[in-house]
Formats: sequence, C-alpha cells, structure tokens
Amino acid sequence: MVNLNIDQSEPYIDSIDVPSEARPDESFTVTVTVGNESSIIAPQDGTCQSGILQFNTGWRTPVIIYVDGQEVHRETKCLDGNSAPKTVTKRVTLGSGEHSVTAEVLKVPNDTVAEERAAEVTVHSDAQDPALPTTGDRLTEMISDIADALGGTTQQVMLGFALAVVLLVVI
Repeated sequence: MVNLNIDQSEPYIDSIDVPSEARPDESFTVTVTVGNESSIIAPQDGTCQSGILQFNTGWRTPVIIYVDGQEVHRETKCLDGNSAPKTVTKRVTLGSGEHSVTAEVLKVPNDTVAEERAAEVTVHSDAQDPALPTTGDRLTEMISDIADALGGTTQQVMLGFALAVVLLVVI
C-alpha cells in the first residue's frame, strides 16, 4: 500500500503528572497532556475532524501509558496544530516498591514514537499522597471527556458553562 500523505503529525507531550508516592493497592491518577505542532493542508490517512464545529483537520494521535514497561492504557486523541493540548487520564493501582510510569505519543500516519516521558512513583504504606481522586480530579476528567466528545478544549467547555450560567441568571 502506498502512503499518499503529504503531511505528518508533530505530536508532543506537554506534561506527565504522576504522584511521587502512593499507597499499595490503592489507585492514583496518571495524567498525560499532549499536543500537536503541525498544520494539515488536506484530510489524508490518519486525520480526523476537530474543533467545536468540526472545521479543523487534526491527527488521530495514539497516546500510550506504560507501568514498568507494560502497556496499561492506549487512547487516541484528535489533535490539530490550532487547538490547545488535550489530556489522557488513567487510574493505576500498584503494589509496594519503586515503579516507572512512562507515556508515549506516536506520530501519524507511521506510528513511530514522537516523544516519551517517564516519572517514578514510590509505593509504600506511609505514603502521604491521597490514593482516591479528589473532587477536582473527577471534575477535570469529566470536563476533559466532554471537551473531547465535542472536539473542543476544556477552556471552550468552561466558557460555555459560564455563559449558560449567566443566561440562566439573566432569564
């Protein structure tokens, strides 16, 4: 099969958020924020429509999370060069010890690793980091899911919520 793409994605990892410590057998959240720096001239293999009105063309970009070298989560985000970075979250539960959490973002259309970042987490019974997600964590994940479903950003969703509240108060 001949690849007819004239563009290639330029994804990057903006951040990886992993607690420095956690309690054994209690879950914690891994958050990876990814973006894309490339522009797309026309739809082609590996692209998707993005933006609230679906006018932007983005890349179907795979994001993979590994724990100690084992894949624990794979998710595809529609990323274009004009939109803000998007987040991928995964709840992870580990046993005692030192663990490595790694995130990869792949280039499209050839699925090669564009960037990889790792963080270490120490799991022990005296850990100070909370194992359960906070209300803020749950709210952030919910807003991120809504933004992804609409093809927009979390800022656009929050602006929409704020405008809805203002309209409700005025009416």
